[in-house]
Amino acid sequence: MSTTTPRTPASPIRVKVTLKRGHKEFHIGESGLPLEIGRQSRGEDVSVLCTVQDHGNQFRIAIAEITVLSLPRHALRIEASQSGELVCVNLHSQSAFRVSHRSDPVMPGERVAFENQLIIALPEDFVVEINVVMTSRSGAGGDPSRTNEVAATTPFRTITRDELASSIDGGDFTMPLNPHASFARTFASDSNTERRQGAIDLVRQALAVVKKSAGSDEFFETAVHSVAKMIELDRAYVLIHEGGGAGVGGHWSVRASYLEKEQRRVPPANFGHRDGDSGDTAAASGPSSKHQVGMPDKDTAMPSGSRTLLQQVLKERQTIIYEPESYQHTVGSSIMLLDRAVAAPIFDDHGEVVGALYGDRTLGSAHADSPIDDLEAMLLEVMAGAVSAGMNRQRHEAIQNSMTQFFSPAITQRLLQNEDLLTGRDAEVSVLFCDIRGFSSISERVGPEKTIQWINDVFTKLSRCVVRTDGVLVNYIGDELVAMWGAPAEQPDHARRACEAACQMLQEIDPLRERWKAITPEKFGVGIGIHTGIARVGNTGSEVKFQYGPLGNTVNLASRVQNITKKFGITAIITEATRDALKAVVANESPASDCLEHLQTRRLATVRPLGITETVDLYQLQTGNDPTWQSMAQRYESALDLYHQSDLTGAARVLASLVHEHPDDTPSVVLLGRVVDAITSRSETINPVMEFKTK
Repeated sequence: MSTTTPRTPASPIRVKVTLKRGHKEFHIGESGLPLEIGRQSRGEDVSVLCTVQDHGNQFRIAIAEITVLSLPRHALRIEASQSGELVCVNLHSQSAFRVSHRSDPVMPGERVAFENQLIIALPEDFVVEINVVMTSRSGAGGDPSRTNEVAATTPFRTITRDELASSIDGGDFTMPLNPHASFARTFASDSNTERRQGAIDLVRQALAVVKKSAGSDEFFETAVHSVAKMIELDRAYVLIHEGGGAGVGGHWSVRASYLEKEQRRVPPANFGHRDGDSGDTAAASGPSSKHQVGMPDKDTAMPSGSRTLLQQVLKERQTIIYEPESYQHTVGSSIMLLDRAVAAPIFDDHGEVVGALYGDRTLGSAHADSPIDDLEAMLLEVMAGAVSAGMNRQRHEAIQNSMTQFFSPAITQRLLQNEDLLTGRDAEVSVLFCDIRGFSSISERVGPEKTIQWINDVFTKLSRCVVRTDGVLVNYIGDELVAMWGAPAEQPDHARRACEAACQMLQEIDPLRERWKAITPEKFGVGIGIHTGIARVGNTGSEVKFQYGPLGNTVNLASRVQNITKKFGITAIITEATRDALKAVVANESPASDCLEHLQTRRLATVRPLGITETVDLYQLQTGNDPTWQSMAQRYESALDLYHQSDLTGAARVLASLVHEHPDDTPSVVLLGRVVDAITSRSETINPVMEFKTK
């Protein structure tokens, strides 16, 4: 009959308890003090065997069933004295046991002091190893005796990406790694040298994952393989979560997995079968003989019993350890087939949980008896942080690759820093339409193969003009290029940039003609129209295909202006809105190039394009610094003013002289035709607006 022993107050010291019997070893876990050890008592369920029971004022572990009579129900107690000294007390009135640091047995009622470790030999070949871990991690003001009451929900700090990034710098990845390094083997070693080398190997393996995440697409596979080996997990997975909020709906898929070779999970005979997902049951029912990695695959089953733990990770946004109190209590639940598991969240750039790095030690495996401790969970969290960084890098690279189809490098960089710039909004922009003249006749004559080669070369040269001025390549429509400035990033000088791009395009035509003259002896050219105004900018494509660009009247007018270049027989026309914006910028800034410095304009006409209600003043855009052209432009504008003032005779006199001196100047010929029509019609009033009935 055991004697009643006074119980000491709870101690802040925690110990790790390991049970050995023969060649088997079972890591029971951490416990607070005082801790009593013995066999199962009456009234205690078999499920409490080899688990830490918290009785409020003390902890207890039953290491053997009630039928093991040679082991007392109350065999010994580990406690801390008031002075902080650790003591092992023999609680039984008759039995003795031995401890590692003395030759004499510990007699009934005797107290034995020890420091950091104590190994106790009990009847029936039971050996209990006690190792001091640390003081309570509950923090100041907490109840240290109850910090491990619910091991399955113990949160760990989330490693930030900044901490991970700082780990990359200075890392030496040149020395060969020890692929067999693990926490358990490292810190169980009796050699300080082996411990030190093991710790170095662990850190270097972790840094290897971080490095992979920074510059390789193999980081998924590296992460699951490394974390499984380092923490001695039977299975490790990178799992991706899509759709649904925290704990609500959504779908998990396997992105990469590592399954220990020939690992079998053998549940006890009284477990029965779990009700739940058939994929989970299938994954749990047989052996796996390979490491599985790769893209998400509907045929790759989720780890059995993982969904409950993963939903908690989604909800808590923390690393979660699942440490079962017993094998019995999970019968019929979604986590029945798990022994021990841990999962750490994977975050996107916005701090949303988009996945998890998951690992477990499964029932019946070589590592099943070892609890997953804080350090191992923290290492998994570091690996999850590396996966987060790698996934975010992939996402940014995909976005950047997509953006480079539309945006210049400078604009792309700004968008990567602030993706909100892509949100649909109203903005003042300058829109350019550039049409390839002569396309139809050339394509008909040279055939499709040469046509594709030729048009690709032309569009490449013209597109570079847009990119060099930080414009947006909105679209290619047949033989027409559409570009925009002023969005998504704000550009106060968007009109200047559009006109400079037009000038550069015009300068590209002669070299292109020279390069293709053997194939296309026809003198192909371009027609450019530019308008500045308010447009709705954003994704004008769909969820299937992204296309950033403008919508609205500004776009329609720019397109109409490009078509009007054919009527006037010139290469580039801008609207008055663009000219006013251009003059304002040029007056306040030095020109960006020789092309823009020698830019000249000529007022052509007041027009009403098809489908446009308002009238628009149009201006010819001319490159170069030709005094003859400047003189001609001034004389043309004076004739246009005379026409608007109904001085038809004066206008005809100026225009007749211009046409005689510059017979190739189509705008002068067109205006002279309007003057002659007005004279012959004998109209009392002159309509200064050119009405366009077709595009």
